[in-house]
Amino acid sequence: GMGGGVAVPVVEAIEILSRFIEEKTEEDLLLGEGVGDRTWRAYFHVMTGIVGRLILERLHPDSKVLFAREFEIAEDHILKPSWPLGHAIEKLIHETVPCAVR
Repeated sequence: GMGGGVAVPVVEAIEILSRFIEEKTEEDLLLGEGVGDRTWRAYFHVMTGIVGRLILERLHPDSKVLFAREFEIAEDHILKPSWPLGHAIEKLIHETVPCAVR
């Protein structure tokens, strides 16, 4: 079984990730160069967002993607994914209608 999740059309997921990437890129541009001690960690969310979008773009446009907080892969063995795209996923969850997962 799986925990509840959100099934989203892949085209919609790509649009949401694209907006997330644009927002983060614009925020960074507003900061300008030489602000703070920015390392790869400052760009981690946008980089993983770009990779996520590239993966989603490889799916058939009529596909749906299931976003869930946990997956039961065996009895009493729950897989909890880390959320490198946490901000984008949070938007996905709040901008769509949740559905039951069986």
